[in-house]
Order: sequence, then C-alpha cells, then structure tokens
Amino acid sequence: MAIESNIIRNNPTAPSNPGNVNVGRNTGSAVGSGTMSMHSSLAEGQVLKGEITDIRGKNVTISLSDKSTITAQVKDISNLYIGQTTAFRVTAVSPRFIALESLLQDISNQENLAVRKALDAADLPPTERNVNIVQELLQNRMPINKETIMNMIKQYSALDDVSVKTVVLMNKYNIPTTQPMASQFEMYSTGESSLLQDIDVVSEELPALLEELSANAEATPVATFGGRLMSILSEHIESNPKPILSADVAMLSAPERNELVRYINEAAAALPAEAVDTEQLTTITAAITNGTASVTDVKEYMQQLDNMIKQLRPEGNSETLEGSETSVTQGGAEDPASVTAVTGTEVGALSGESGLPSLPPAYSKVAASSEYIEFNNNSLSSFMEPEMRESLAESLKELVPSNKLLQDVVKGNISAEEVFTAINENIHNSPKAAASLFASKPFTELFRTVIRDSWTLTERELKSTDNITDYYRQLADQLMKTTELIKANLSGTASQNLTSQTSQMSDSLGFMNELNNMFQFIQLPIKFQDQTVRSDLYVYTKKEELRRHPDKISVLLRLDMEHLGHLDINITKEKGRIDSSFTCSDQSAVDLLAKNMDMLRETMASNGYIFSARVSKEQNTASKNPMQLLLEQSGSPDGRIPAAGNTVNRYAFDLRA
Repeated sequence: MAIESNIIRNNPTAPSNPGNVNVGRNTGSAVGSGTMSMHSSLAEGQVLKGEITDIRGKNVTISLSDKSTITAQVKDISNLYIGQTTAFRVTAVSPRFIALESLLQDISNQENLAVRKALDAADLPPTERNVNIVQELLQNRMPINKETIMNMIKQYSALDDVSVKTVVLMNKYNIPTTQPMASQFEMYSTGESSLLQDIDVVSEELPALLEELSANAEATPVATFGGRLMSILSEHIESNPKPILSADVAMLSAPERNELVRYINEAAAALPAEAVDTEQLTTITAAITNGTASVTDVKEYMQQLDNMIKQLRPEGNSETLEGSETSVTQGGAEDPASVTAVTGTEVGALSGESGLPSLPPAYSKVAASSEYIEFNNNSLSSFMEPEMRESLAESLKELVPSNKLLQDVVKGNISAEEVFTAINENIHNSPKAAASLFASKPFTELFRTVIRDSWTLTERELKSTDNITDYYRQLADQLMKTTELIKANLSGTASQNLTSQTSQMSDSLGFMNELNNMFQFIQLPIKFQDQTVRSDLYVYTKKEELRRHPDKISVLLRLDMEHLGHLDINITKEKGRIDSSFTCSDQSAVDLLAKNMDMLRETMASNGYIFSARVSKEQNTASKNPMQLLLEQSGSPDGRIPAAGNTVNRYAFDLRA
C-alpha cells in the first residue's frame, strides 16, 4: 500500500496544527496519528506489515516497507516486541485514531517471542548461537531457564565441529557431552557412522603397518612387536573356539550318490592306470554309496579327476563347466567361488565329442555344501588361491616346524585362525623369518582375513544375543589393547593414523552402548559367504509397549548389499504373524526380490509363520534418517527424559524371522 506522507510518531507535547492529528492520553479504545490522506487511504480489514520500532503502553509504532511509520493502538501486545516483523489487520480507522489487530498467530513467531523473553530473563544477547540454543530447547520441550541455557552455551563452546542440536539432544537423553561422544552422535544422527567401514580400514592398515616395519626396522624388534600384536587376536581366538563344521553326502538321495560313483568309475577308466590309486577309489566310492563320505573329501577327489580328464581332451575341445573356472592341478583345490556359478543343468549338459565323462549334476550340491563349510570354518581355500597358499607354506618353513601344517596350508583345508595361531606361537624361533613373513603378501592376506573374521558376525552367531553381547565386549577390549600397544611402541604418521582409527572405533562402540541404555538400536557387521554387509537394526516399538505386548514388535533392518544396493526391511511381528516391506534403491533389485519372494514365504511358512511381504522402489531418497525417527519415537509426549531401558543383550529376536 502506497502511503503519500510520513506518519509522525505520537507525541502528547507536540503543538497542534491542521496537518497533524494529535491524540491525547485519554483516548479510549485506540490511538493513532497520521495525515488525513493517510486515514483516507486506510480501510477496515486492510492488512499492514512492518517492523515494530517502539512499544509504549498499548501504542505500537510500526515501520512499513516504504520507510513510512504508523503509530496505532493494539489491544493485545503480549506477544509483540521491538524488532519483530509481523502483520496487522486494521480494525478501526477515523480522523483521530487507528486501531490494529495483531496477526501474530503462527508458531514460529510465538517461538520468537519465547526466545526473546528467555534471553532477556537470562540477561543474554540475541546472538545467533544463543537464539539457536533456545530454539532447540523449545523444540525438544526442555527448560529454557537461565541455568539450562548457560549450561548449553558452556558445553557447546567446549566442543569442536558439533551442532547446537547435537548438544541439546545429548542433554535430553543423558548422553555424556564429551568430544568423542558428540562426534559419534553427529555421525549416527546423519547415518555416516559405519562399524563395518571402520573394520575394513583397520583390517587393511594393521597388516600394512607390519609390512612397513619389516622393510624399515631390525628383525628382532619387528618380530617382538608383531608377536604382541598378533597375541591380541590369538587370545580372542583361543578363548572363543568356533565349532568345526562338517557334512557328508548322506544329504544326497541314493540316485544322486550313484551319479557320483558312476562318474568316478568312468573317469578312472578313462585315465591311465598309473594315474589312479585303486585303493583310494574303492574307499571313497564305498563311502559315497553308504553316505559316510565327507562332502569336502568328495569335492576334492572329483576335482582331481576332472582336472586330469581335462588334460586328456584335445586342444580346443576343453569341456569345462560353462561359467566356471575349474583350472586346478592334481592335488590342489579350485577357487570355491567358481562353483556357485554352476547349476545342475549346466553340469549335466556336458558330454563332449571326445566321449570323456563330465561332472554330474549332483556335484553342484556337493560343491555348494563344501563351500559353505569352508566359509564357516574360514578355511584357506575359501579366500586364498593355490599359488598364494604354496607361497605362504614356503615362507613358513623356517618358522613353523610342523610338516602337517604346511601340507594343510598347501591343500587349503586348514583354517586361517589355526595358521595365525601357529605363527604367533613360533615367532621367536626365527625373528628374521618372522620379519620376512610379515613383509609377504600371503601373510598380509591371512592377517587381514583373521581380523575381519574376528570382528564380524556370521549368520550362525546372530542366532544368540549372548554372542552379540560378547562380540561387542571383546571387540572393545581388542581395540583398546591394540591402540595402547601401538601408542606405547611406535610413532610416525602411519601409526598415528591407525591409532586414530582404532580410537574412533572404540568411541563408536562406547556411544552405541550409551544409545542402548535408551533405544533399541545396534549395528551388525555381518559376514556372508560372498560379502560382508553393513546392517543397522532399529526397534521402533517403545519399551513400555514391549512390556505390555511382548509378542508385538516393529523393527527396521537396514542393509547395504554389494549387489542389491541399499535395502530397508520393515518388519512387524505379532505372535505368529509377520508383515514385511522391502524397499530397494534400484529397480533391478526390486524385480529380483519380487521374483524370488515365494522362496522366503515358503521358508517362513515352514517355520510356523503367517508371512506377507511387499517389495517397492525407494521413492524419497531424502527421507528422514532412521536414527532421527528413533529419537523422536523415544521421547515421551510430555517431553520428559525417557527412563533408561534395556540393553540389547536383554532382547532375543527369533532369527527365523
């Protein structure tokens, strides 16, 4: 609205003149001053917007957008303050006064008023930091008295690279406001914290540190330090022995076992007599027939035969398995990953023009079972190529006196933990050989694998919450000992970076423990057969609800998979019914899951559950972080601090679900 002339501020002592309207103090309902043209341009119901520059009694002076001013009477000034920009509606206008009604009804302006009053009461200036602190306190329904505000200012000033919101929320949930905790809170609340990523980094840097020391320091101190470093993991391995898995071919049907025997006999008949150990052949075929032969022995024996058969085929007519890479010499073991790509149809379709036998379809089941066993036993054959195993055995000759162990290393049928422990026990036999071993690629791969296996969880270990509790306790202990060992013995950039990484992991574990005093949340770095997966488990059912209805629970399992990408699985379980939704970031993953969902339904039904599932593509990539939802869910309606709840070890989840 254009105003033709400036409105003069109300002044009772100013002389009266025809150009100005002077309103006395005895005006009853409203007071205003302005030119006659101003009054003539105003109408009841008109809306004015401007900045409040003065408040005297009920008279409010407003600076309008065109720099003109107006002084009028406002009935309710309780929510108004100088410096505030807001809107007014004209309720009355006459030659002698103007009456306005404040339109200050929106929440943000109400909050601004509360912020101003709180800072005035605390005798604090309205700086950006102070305003933000009071705003966060208001939004989280926390006290805005002087003591609370001053406490927040003190804590915020003592922390680096931390937001006001983090400080307020940490106070709300009684989390210690230390620098490590605050940094972790920020990372968790934005979804940036990943225990698996930290494990990946440390599992690369620890072996690299030993390799670097071996190249730049004397053998004896390197061997001593390396032994102490390995002992931290060896103690964990010895105190937590994993059961050795095994399986025999009794899992196959009689016709399938006959397939295996027939192939072995046909392959033996096709090979030169001197190439076949008749006694061994008789023993293994008899064991296959009665179902007592181990799948690992059968797989290894059939691999040997298949390799020798390939050598008999004419050049250019090699009948290898489509999609596989079976290129193993006699007595060795093939890369187990290649077997998983072979289907029974592919294997059974092989019969070459040469008339030589090909591996039967039943072999795929044997290979898959053997691979599963090798993976869970962490056998060398599950992650190390034959050439690397031979190189490792050669490096161990001067250090480890056991010929059997060296033979098992070459075959790959020994676990990484067994080899690691044997090395640690024999380091002082030859410091020079130990230092040389530390510098080798096979040892680096062995060390890395042992770290990752010790610091991740397999599906079998997830079946018990005691295992999860022990996992975090032991991981924290190993990290503390590793950090202290490196700090006490080494210096330099590499060691400092490593201790910084292990310290960060320790901080992450400590923070997660604090969170689990209030929320049901945990990170689970899971080791699957062909990949490791970051998983976050959020339990959204409130604790009081769980106490009242223990059979009803709502959770979110968030996974980052190598091939499926980001995957959110929302699950609601009530007694024997499970409703789920799978949300993927990629359409191809949606199609794959939908295509195979019947397999999951059948599995759940076989375990006694009524199961429903829905698969969809993620629509809003900027959706709220689950940690934010968890924080909001945990706050009580009256804004009080939630009571400390149960830690994760007090909850048992049915892993069939």
